[in-house]
Amino acid sequence: MKRGDMVTFTAPKALGRFPQYEGITGIILKRVPNIGYISESERLRYLIYWSNGTTDSEWDCYLKRVGDD
Repeated sequence: MKRGDMVTFTAPKALGRFPQYEGITGIILKRVPNIGYISESERLRYLIYWSNGTTDSEWDCYLKRVGDD
């Protein structure tokens, strides 16, 4: 994934629901450093601007690029 990609939030059912992300899309603004995280070499984090007006950083494993099925 890269800056400008449109994404949706997706998580395993075992983690429960995330109503704040249901039915919205977001745009990747930039990659965020993983400094201080246990998995800093394994996962990527991105700063996302969501269509509901919020901004949040999310791990790549919870993002799906729109159009990729």
